[in-house]
Amino acid sequence: MKKPFVFIILFVLTFSVSAQDILKFGKENIDEVREEFYPLDSTAKAVYLYKYRNSYYQYFTGSGFQLVTEIHEKIKIYDQDALEYATQVVSLYNSRGSYERISDLKGYTYNWEPTGLKKEKLGKESIFKEEASDNRTRIRFTLPNAKAGSVLEYKYKVTSPFYYSIDEFVFQEDIPTKKVIAILNILEWFRYNQMQRGVAYLKPTITPVYNNTLETNANKIVYELDNIPALVEEDYVSNMDNYRLGMKFEIASVQIPGQTFTNYAKSWDDVVKTISKADRFGSELKRDRYFRDELPGIIANAASPMDKMNTILAYVKQKVKWDEGYGVFCAKGVRQAYEEGSGNSGEINLMLVAMLRAAGLNAQPVLLSTRSNGVPLFPTLDGLNFVIAAAEVDGKEYLMDATDPFSTPNILPVRDLNWIGQKMNSTGGTEMVPLTPSIKAVETTMVNATLSDAGELEGSCNSRFTGHYAYLLRKEYLGGTEDSYLEELEKDNGEIEIDDFAIKQVEDLSKPLSQSYSFYKENVLETISGKKYLNPLLFLTTSNNPFTADTREYAVELGFPQQDRYMVNVELPAGYLVESLPAPVRMALPEGGGSFQYSVSQVGQKIQLQCNFSLDKAVYAPSFYPMLKEFFNQMIVKNQEKIVLVKA
Repeated sequence: MKKPFVFIILFVLTFSVSAQDILKFGKENIDEVREEFYPLDSTAKAVYLYKYRNSYYQYFTGSGFQLVTEIHEKIKIYDQDALEYATQVVSLYNSRGSYERISDLKGYTYNWEPTGLKKEKLGKESIFKEEASDNRTRIRFTLPNAKAGSVLEYKYKVTSPFYYSIDEFVFQEDIPTKKVIAILNILEWFRYNQMQRGVAYLKPTITPVYNNTLETNANKIVYELDNIPALVEEDYVSNMDNYRLGMKFEIASVQIPGQTFTNYAKSWDDVVKTISKADRFGSELKRDRYFRDELPGIIANAASPMDKMNTILAYVKQKVKWDEGYGVFCAKGVRQAYEEGSGNSGEINLMLVAMLRAAGLNAQPVLLSTRSNGVPLFPTLDGLNFVIAAAEVDGKEYLMDATDPFSTPNILPVRDLNWIGQKMNSTGGTEMVPLTPSIKAVETTMVNATLSDAGELEGSCNSRFTGHYAYLLRKEYLGGTEDSYLEELEKDNGEIEIDDFAIKQVEDLSKPLSQSYSFYKENVLETISGKKYLNPLLFLTTSNNPFTADTREYAVELGFPQQDRYMVNVELPAGYLVESLPAPVRMALPEGGGSFQYSVSQVGQKIQLQCNFSLDKAVYAPSFYPMLKEFFNQMIVKNQEKIVLVKA
């Protein structure tokens, strides 16, 4: 049985961590090896028994300051499915001839054998070096003979010349963690901004110390945490790492005696100005000779500024395909991308901005962090990994991303919908731009059906989709075969049989998407004590609440506001009378969060249903969760109510 976690943060009372808290590397522990499950969470497939990190500065003659980080971790494997933890990866950065180095890499696997405890050493043959990119090298190592029941232990040291860049202290993993000790020694010459992730409050012990080697004062920051629960994946979260418990340090300034004071603290204006002055951005944005002769012909039939914007967006999407490369900077340049017909996000969308400007429109680049990249905690260059375009037409602003063939103005790919973007203004500064859509995605579905005495249902279904509903449906339909699409459609609609399927305007992105089909389904009537029961929503019923947890610590991120409208007409078989109908209902979430209306009526031998379900926010705060959960509960209860039919 899964037990509730006790999440305790223990504060160290002195400037140093006690010796008994720092485990001796390579020391056997029979109890850990023989343990069959984690007492605080019997469902855990593995657990970090111990995570230790110590980061401090050293000075080397000839190479200057170095940031040294010592890592020591110990993992217990309970289940074969958790063997991925037997392989660890250390990422090392290099730039302009300066390299991070790994040293003192050692590891052991502990197993309980019939003869007793067996300890196996990590060998050189299990350590691999990989060139991940021009600036990244990965050291990958796999601990030997790992299996269910193993305890894995390893340690290493990373020495970095990039002393101003401290990797985030990550305290919470995808599996539980029994104990964490994290230490950071910051010299008085360095100033860092700090920002916490996660929902638990962290307060370290900070103790003044003296660095005898460098003859300067320092602060020793110590975090000691026990019994940290696993970060549990939740639905409707764009990136769980945004909520992973950790502490981020960002360099603010450096004042080393005898050297010039350096201020690294940045505002978003500073970041955007730095990017705009870079050759791979600012100068590329100004280039227009490669399309200058073709542009008049491209927009020759565009009668209005709106027509020009839509025409240029469609042209860029058709002309240059995205090579899946992220980044705000150009890799090979806009001209080469234009000529080759492919480019990264920087090249494609800077090209789009340049063409919009050349056509006389007020257009600017918008820098952002995609959902997979997380929400940047500080104004930083590394926090931005994508660029899109913004244009103002008739007093309204439109956001565009030409890397996606199905996107349209203000209907961005879901990966872009990540809180706030930074739009460059005419002075090189920045303006914050909400990336959350204001356009509601709407599905309108009408069903006309005939019910037979045998409980067979036949009819037609016509649906219309707008906004992100249309965008996602186009990607799904055109991303596979029609057969696979119909197979999924039949499954999602209660295993109905579909014929005469048609989909319209799937490639005309300026119009709503519509689809229609005829259907057949058996056994739609339930018989109890001679009475027949029919759900008036037929196969459109919502039966599962996506929000089942008692509480929620994370925001509910839907991506975009949405609305579903259903109108259902069912012709009853001759000789049947309606004994009772579900009562009408109207519900509304507080603060304009959404609504639900449901009504069923009888007109002659026809049953007519109208159902309207709306979620009017793209993001709901954690405090809204109980209301959202109860809203879905009541809606699902109403969805399950039946019409009672009796024979005349």
